[in-house]
Amino acid sequence: MEAPSLERIPSHTPGLKLAWLTSSLMGFLGLFSPNPLVTAVAAFLPVVLTQLLWRSGEPQVLLLALWMQSIQVIAPVWVFNREDVSMASIFNSAAYPNAFYFSVLALISFALAARLGAGSSLRLALLSSDILEDRLNSRSLFQCYGLFLFVQLATPFIVSQAGGLAQLVWPLASIRLIFAYYIFKSSIRKKKISLSLLVILLVETMLGFTGFFADFKNIFLVIVLAALSVESGLRTLFRKRILVVILLFLFLLSYWQYVKPSYRFFVSLGSASQVVSVSLSERLDFHLTALRSIKPEHLELGFNNFLERAGYLKFFAGTIQHVPTVVPHQGGRLWSEAVEFSLKPRVLFPSKAVANDSDRTNTFSGMKVAGISEGTSVSIGYVGESYIDFGFPFMLAPVAAMGWLLGRLYRLLILIQPINPLNCGAAIILILNTATTFETSNLKLLPAALLSFIVYWFLLKLVQQNRTRLWAWLAAS
Repeated sequence: MEAPSLERIPSHTPGLKLAWLTSSLMGFLGLFSPNPLVTAVAAFLPVVLTQLLWRSGEPQVLLLALWMQSIQVIAPVWVFNREDVSMASIFNSAAYPNAFYFSVLALISFALAARLGAGSSLRLALLSSDILEDRLNSRSLFQCYGLFLFVQLATPFIVSQAGGLAQLVWPLASIRLIFAYYIFKSSIRKKKISLSLLVILLVETMLGFTGFFADFKNIFLVIVLAALSVESGLRTLFRKRILVVILLFLFLLSYWQYVKPSYRFFVSLGSASQVVSVSLSERLDFHLTALRSIKPEHLELGFNNFLERAGYLKFFAGTIQHVPTVVPHQGGRLWSEAVEFSLKPRVLFPSKAVANDSDRTNTFSGMKVAGISEGTSVSIGYVGESYIDFGFPFMLAPVAAMGWLLGRLYRLLILIQPINPLNCGAAIILILNTATTFETSNLKLLPAALLSFIVYWFLLKLVQQNRTRLWAWLAAS
């Protein structure tokens, strides 16, 4: 197969001009909404992030992660406009609009710093990886996916037996997504829906919907990321097959938000704890019955619930209302705790406290939320915690530092010698697992990023020692 060349890689972003035009139109229409300036800014945020982060010839995972975070910032704007409510009417102050503007600036700071952390273009470095990728055999990739799927299924048992080593196990469960990514990417390039793709999508969706939290998001993000990586720019997302996948994802999101209360009551046997106490067959029967009776109005209600749930400015707005008026800025204490939490692995410090996001939320937002005793944890989010520490605009510094760190870890994994598709896959999964949620506390974001990097770095070094036999098998026809 012909090796990739720089001439085959476009230097611009196909579809970006149309995105700017669409954002301009939406921004203009937003000026006539209950929140005119906020809505106009929201219309431009995704395309600004695209302009900052798109690099032709590279995986677009940093961009996808920031898109996902931006949805959580933009969703409240949609909800307020739909209900014809001004953000400024909440708390009778500018706290809510300020939470939006501060978050927008934080995401842009994060994006700029992530791009700096990732450094200069990786296109040349990735050419050798692309050559190996062209030789990968779908059957071998699917076998690897199955192997690490078994690891994922065994993870709860392993964690229960591993004690302090449990933290090292969680990153291993996501390795299966590396092989799924390359299977999806191959199918998209060939414009062919493979049996492996359908099986993986079905298995991941079923596993997600039979848990307590319906964790099926990542497999759809992997498909979108694979589509963005085939070098036809944003226009790839409008291919028929990709549109079908996106619509399926929206359907599943709407369905889940509609059935979630009754499903969780069912699987927990009416308890308040976040546990699954019924068999797999009973959980599948529940969903089959629910799907047979689902109606358009149910999906509409579920989608509206999703928009309200996806938005994550409420606690940040409450924090702006509460800090420093009631509680003073902390001068870096919260980020210091996150750094300390990262540098004290539980295997060496078994008495280390469990991260309790709800305590921070109760203290700094002026709102009362359920905590560990109720089996849950509610975070203000790393951006809000940066505001608590330093206020605006100094809060942008730790946010940018986190963005730079993730960009740098992403680059370091890709450039482990010799460069190969597993390097790129590990870098992608690192970002997907840590940087796609705006609501994540710095107590979890920073340790997860560092721990995942360490685990993947050691695994890739181990792969190097057996790379000849490994690539012979992965490329076998």
